[in-house]
Amino acid sequence: MSANFVTWLVLFVIVVMMGAVAYTALVHFDVHFKQDRWLLIGLISIPVLIGSLLGYLVGGYKVQKRGGK
Repeated sequence: MSANFVTWLVLFVIVVMMGAVAYTALVHFDVHFKQDRWLLIGLISIPVLIGSLLGYLVGGYKVQKRGGK
């Protein structure tokens, strides 16, 4: 199987959004990693869940036939 461009794009957006959410929570909303780690994990999981759903709906894989073609 090989992923199409949309699937790779959605994966990239998920990773970027995870970083953005973590950065925003830690810097702008004063979330402390040691005290609020479950809150941070929950916040980071939001873009993962939304991105995974969108990736499933719009992305896709191209299944190759046996023999590599």
